[in-house]
Amino acid sequence: LNPNNSEAWTEKGEALEEQGKVDDALDCFERAIDANPKNEIAHKDKGLALLKIDMSEEALR
Repeated sequence: LNPNNSEAWTEKGEALEEQGKVDDALDCFERAIDANPKNEIAHKDKGLALLKIDMSEEALR
């Protein structure tokens, strides 16, 4: 993937999360946010993924 394509990283993260690969999905959401800090979907998806793995404190940031 293009390291600067925030949308592609977000979509990859969503696909990985659907497969139950939450840790890998979180890595993708982080890359999406690094590429575009204003990507609201990546921020939301990251928060929801963190909640899935019981990291509620981190999810609220």
